[in-house]
Amino acid sequence: MREDSKPRRRPMSRFNDRAKRVLGMAGSEATRLHRDIVEPEHVLLGLLTCGGIPAKVLEDSGVKLEEARRAVEAM
Repeated sequence: MREDSKPRRRPMSRFNDRAKRVLGMAGSEATRLHRDIVEPEHVLLGLLTCGGIPAKVLEDSGVKLEEARRAVEAM
């Protein structure tokens, strides 16, 4: 490696498997909605889709996947 070059970083390498899965689902939601970038609302859908503690907290707060999906689609 040249002295003036920086090592390449893999942006997803710092995330654990669950976070990678959530972000992957968020990307899938963005693609499904024909969006060029992943927005926070797509991450919300990813969290709800992947389950686990974050989804449980959201669901216990009244956030339901299908309702959230409809709201995001209407944006």
